[in-house]
Amino acid sequence: MIVIILDFDDRPAEARRTRAQLEASPSFQGCDVHVLKGDVGRSMNDTLRQYPCCWIVTLLAGERLTPEFGAHVEALIHRLPDRAAGALPPPRSADSDDQPPSKLRGPIVWRTSALCGSSFGGFPERRVFPLERYALPLVEAELSAQAWHWTVWDSSSWSPSPLKTPLWRRSEAADLASEPLIYASLSEREPLQSPPLFTVVICAYNEANYVEGAIRSVLTQTNAQWELILVDDGSQDDTAVRLAQYRDHPRIVYLAHAVNRGKSAALNTGLAAASGQWFVELDADDWLAPDGLERLAGAISREPSHPQVMYSAHYRWQERHNGELVFTGRSRDSRELEPEELIRSGETVALRAYNLATLRERGGWRVDDPFGGRWFEDIGMLAALTGDNRSVYVEQPLYHRRIRSGSHSRQGSARYLHWKRWAESELMRGQG
Repeated sequence: MIVIILDFDDRPAEARRTRAQLEASPSFQGCDVHVLKGDVGRSMNDTLRQYPCCWIVTLLAGERLTPEFGAHVEALIHRLPDRAAGALPPPRSADSDDQPPSKLRGPIVWRTSALCGSSFGGFPERRVFPLERYALPLVEAELSAQAWHWTVWDSSSWSPSPLKTPLWRRSEAADLASEPLIYASLSEREPLQSPPLFTVVICAYNEANYVEGAIRSVLTQTNAQWELILVDDGSQDDTAVRLAQYRDHPRIVYLAHAVNRGKSAALNTGLAAASGQWFVELDADDWLAPDGLERLAGAISREPSHPQVMYSAHYRWQERHNGELVFTGRSRDSRELEPEELIRSGETVALRAYNLATLRERGGWRVDDPFGGRWFEDIGMLAALTGDNRSVYVEQPLYHRRIRSGSHSRQGSARYLHWKRWAESELMRGQG
């Protein structure tokens, strides 16, 4: 048996306290005990490979254990039925019925043979599922969907940590935004029987640490009318390795540039291969809400004006220096897109979807700007299309946007000011 103490909140003293109480239990003397933080999915999988065993117990740093805890775990394991994936603690008495079921709690006992049958081959790593605080509820939900059963065991030998997670790190709003991602299921690998409604395009340049999360968000869509085009824009890291595993998927097209040509050129490569009615941009480090395409399809069907541009609100996740994502809310409502204001503010709009025929009539994304189409192509296309074409805003957030560590506001950057002068002279004179 392996015991893993997860220190999500970076409280090493609390992790040491839990470990000391654990090792005081005779049943756990001599067991492998590991304290993990950071990319805990990868660390747990590495631990499993290094120390193969039949059972894993996960604890949260700061949980209080009695000396009887080990004996209770041993007795629990002996009586678990063969189809039990493990044992979950009961809901906390302080939890109300309307709180998200994604709330992290512990301890959890896991059968490793069940874990190995998950779509992740264990626990999800950060590059596949970026919200590691929700990784355990995700695996719990996936194993339940595979007809594994869970036993609920009593909490007489342990109690939750008395310390609360800081609100900046974990909030009810973050739980509500994340919950659909936990219960999303992978779609069947079935080929399309007719041209899709949506072509989703992911352009990646050196995005090996992120792109699988974006791809998974397409594979878990509740709307099945999609194809996915992956464009590797001359990456020099392991992006090609990450993308190669999807080459045989019947709905995924893989394309590659021999050298890096920039975002606009990559989008145009995707545009040339697209067969859907709508072109949906998905950045390689972001992800779609599981019902994003379904809600988008509903908005399109309800709109009698035949819009050429669809866009929505999005959730924002700030990436810290250690790769942790912190929920910072949703984007402000932008019910009207004005080209002048788009160029002035440089504000990111996501989700973005364009009528495919309109894109092709326009010739795709421009590559003749001062940066060869490598920067601000999203603002350029929105400004060009929203002036003369109907655009429709979807109020529900359909998109999760990662704000990378070290990124800065476009508005004040010298690069953006240079591009802005070009855009005002070119796009706003109707030459776009």
